[in-house]
Amino acid sequence: MKKKKKILFMIHSLDVGGAERILLNYIKNISLENKYDISVLTIKKSNSFIYDEINSIADVFSVDSYLEKKILLKSIAKTFYIKKIINQNDVIIDFLDGDFYKYTKSCETKKVVWLHYSYEALSLRKKNLKQKLSSYHHIVTICHTMTKELLDREPLLAGRVSHIYNPFLFDSIDHQSIDLSSLTSQEKYIIDSPYLLTVCRLDESQKDLSTLIKAYCHAKRNNTPLAPLVIVGDGPDAFFLKEMVADLQLQNDIHFIGMKSNPYVWMKNSQAFILSSKGEGLPTVLIEALYLGCNVISSNCKVGPSEILDNGRLGYLFEVGNVEELATLLGNIKKKNFDIENEINIYRPEATINKFNNLIESI
Repeated sequence: MKKKKKILFMIHSLDVGGAERILLNYIKNISLENKYDISVLTIKKSNSFIYDEINSIADVFSVDSYLEKKILLKSIAKTFYIKKIINQNDVIIDFLDGDFYKYTKSCETKKVVWLHYSYEALSLRKKNLKQKLSSYHHIVTICHTMTKELLDREPLLAGRVSHIYNPFLFDSIDHQSIDLSSLTSQEKYIIDSPYLLTVCRLDESQKDLSTLIKAYCHAKRNNTPLAPLVIVGDGPDAFFLKEMVADLQLQNDIHFIGMKSNPYVWMKNSQAFILSSKGEGLPTVLIEALYLGCNVISSNCKVGPSEILDNGRLGYLFEVGNVEELATLLGNIKKKNFDIENEINIYRPEATINKFNNLIESI
């Protein structure tokens, strides 16, 4: 019997986030085929449903857990441990924008980097990004426009770049979207009435909840009839955003309900879903919201939303940061007509995992 290839996914943590959810979907689908030995290496210890689910089907190694047993020379021990795990595998996948470059740059193991964000935006916060990407055997982007943007800027990387859409577990999304068991009595009251929705990490360095809050306020002050806005998520700017809502006296209209392991029940019952962001890769929540029948409004980031929404055919796009344009859209939400089943085929796991397998076998 042919020996299984050992594949190591590397990511900073398994806390709840978009890339972490995508990794969970990958590992769930790959494990069904029983074709590879899969393991995951993280820096940070995590206590989340994502960690629990991945740990139940794959080996998870945490650098923080390893270092707890060390007293001296922790930086040396950290590098030693990471390289030891890397060298035990046939293929390593630096799954979030090359965060493990310093540990992979000199290793001989076949290595792939996954880019989840616009190359132009990544270049602003990662030094020498071209040099770093050149050290990998293959570069995966998560949509067409990301690949085009990257190769327009770095044509010498041609031949080493391909795109693979994120896999979506639509059957699981269907099941969770009708599961009300985790809702409190107050949440059940909210979900039974009309509401607008956004689901995101409350981090203004990438997202742009402040524009959504200002647009909501602008529409209300122009006497536009609006349903309440529900914000699902948490993050470093939660306090700042709640203070903004209080300053605008919108506490009775905008509800922060925190992080939810099941956002799909909120999507399915919403009047509209809004993504307000400064930059994206391939925003998972837009595809999930479309699948669940939401009317979708999104910032027209340089990469991602326009590809998902087919330049406005499947949903509404507004200029990034344009408060007045978004306020107008909030007051004029109309259903777009299309067959969602035809639109989501490219995101089904069968298509994605087939491309993943071809990649692994080719390097």
